[in-house]
Amino acid sequence: MDTDYINNDDDWSHAKIHKPANSITELYFGGSNLKTMKSLAQYTNLQKLWLNSNQLRTLKLINQDYSFIRFNYRLTELHLQRNELITITGTLSHLHCLQVLMLHNNQLSDLKATVNELTSIDTLKRLNFFGNPMALDEGYRMFVIYMLPSVKVLDREEILDTERILAQKENNQYNKIRNQIGFMRKVETKPPPKKDEFLGSNFQRNNTRSSSKGTS
Repeated sequence: MDTDYINNDDDWSHAKIHKPANSITELYFGGSNLKTMKSLAQYTNLQKLWLNSNQLRTLKLINQDYSFIRFNYRLTELHLQRNELITITGTLSHLHCLQVLMLHNNQLSDLKATVNELTSIDTLKRLNFFGNPMALDEGYRMFVIYMLPSVKVLDREEILDTERILAQKENNQYNKIRNQIGFMRKVETKPPPKKDEFLGSNFQRNNTRSSSKGTS
């Protein structure tokens, strides 16, 4: 398949692609100094997209709550490395054909939110996160392995069976501790009565005793 290359500034136009949109399966925008992107919805058969080495901070359209690849359901490869992305939340979970996702060397810091965006993609095989702040989190690799079981290669290293077993054990231990903490919170002792409630209770008991003496 031929790849259509567009290397220019962020004033690129769809008009510069001299082919029917629905015939294009690959697009290359790498190193184009892009800070924003227009919708790629017209490229209905797009399978591979390179947007590496740009200045993108978000995948969402300007003044919109969805991404410029919202309607590119057939994407199998997405190259977003070496940008300035701070989040991918709400932009990739619909890509149920995605097999390769390159996100290394960005500014992603929320590990849980980033991984949660990908949990619905059970076709994902190759994934890069290295070079992001979140990749320095304790337990980062084990968490990704556990949460994304379809991934075979993470950060250019094949995931071993021993790593999957360890990830499962660590998650089970974490859940056990979390459940124990939740149980302890439920059985916490009842807080002591307020001063006025305590005095009122004593007063009622004293009156009861005085009445009993009076009738004896």
